[in-house]
Amino acid sequence: MEALAITHKLDYVDIYSNSWGPVDDGENISPLSDVLEEALKTGVTDGRSGKGAIYVWASGNGGEDEDDCNADGYASSIYTIGINAVSQTGAPTYYAEWCTSAKAGTYSGDDPNPDIYTTGPNDDCVSDFSGTSAACPLAAGIFALTLEANPDLTWRDMHHLIVETANNTGLHSNASVYTNAAGKEVSYYFGFGLLDAEAMVDAAPSWLTVPDVLSCYEFSTNTGSDTEAITDTLSMTACQVAYIEHVTVKIRYTPEWRGKVQLGLYSPGGTEVTLFSARYWDYAEEETNHQFMTVHLWEEDPVGDWTLALNATYNAGWNMKLYSGQLTVYGTVTDPTAGAPSDGRINGYCDDSTPCRSFSGDLECVDGRCGETSGIYVRFI
Repeated sequence: MEALAITHKLDYVDIYSNSWGPVDDGENISPLSDVLEEALKTGVTDGRSGKGAIYVWASGNGGEDEDDCNADGYASSIYTIGINAVSQTGAPTYYAEWCTSAKAGTYSGDDPNPDIYTTGPNDDCVSDFSGTSAACPLAAGIFALTLEANPDLTWRDMHHLIVETANNTGLHSNASVYTNAAGKEVSYYFGFGLLDAEAMVDAAPSWLTVPDVLSCYEFSTNTGSDTEAITDTLSMTACQVAYIEHVTVKIRYTPEWRGKVQLGLYSPGGTEVTLFSARYWDYAEEETNHQFMTVHLWEEDPVGDWTLALNATYNAGWNMKLYSGQLTVYGTVTDPTAGAPSDGRINGYCDDSTPCRSFSGDLECVDGRCGETSGIYVRFI
């Protein structure tokens, strides 16, 4: 039923504002089912006459319970835009969740700061609206203004516009802002910062459509158990992606106390990302099989050695077992801000009269696009 609700309005809905998901209790992990993942993928593939529906998702209100929005399969999907809540002072609200999948933030109410005013369900005025459920529709409204300025924007254009125009200036020091290896400032609460409606609308009319996205993947080869730390190195050497967008890690492991285990990822550029933070109230002992996502490595180069790490926090001594992991990077071969690649180049248009011209590797024309076919590492999504 949920999958049908996502897909049945593809012909006439441009933006979906979603302020729902699993309970933000800091205890559970809720992966997306294959059906729902496919439904979202269908939306960004077929929605808006092929330009892709815009799925805006509230990142969650579990901050008081140390929840991490990467535990929510909806908010951490590569097909959605996770939005967190910024207080009047520029700090994370008390209920904002700390995670690497949130793309940006917008304002919402925070104790003791004022709440958001909006219309109510009975033709009345509501003065006490707060939570990421208030931040999410504000973001959807900004995206609607952006589409009015340029209706031809694709769903991924919207992601890139956020990266290029969101602003970290004025955010509180506890927003956990740092700089990745590509020089992008990112926050563990607000992704690329506070949405800037004026900047997005001004940039939209002249925006160049970004190149199609490719993905590369690598599997973990080392398994083991330990009470303090387990690390695994994944070497990604045959990948044509040069500018990362999203990175996912699908991992299967068993903790004796999941909330005491922190999941880390180190990129070839040296950026350290906490994919999943320790959660005090998460006592789970069963096997965990979940896909975590980060936007914090945006525009980095994926080629090289990656390190996946399970680290015990609080008091060490709880045994951990790592069974498997899959690292997937999504991105482009050419600079996304420069627009789509030229015909005949990798990921560019091709046909019988416009053959693929390879400068490295083997390129073949597949479904009108030049793609590498010499290995398993590169594929279109």
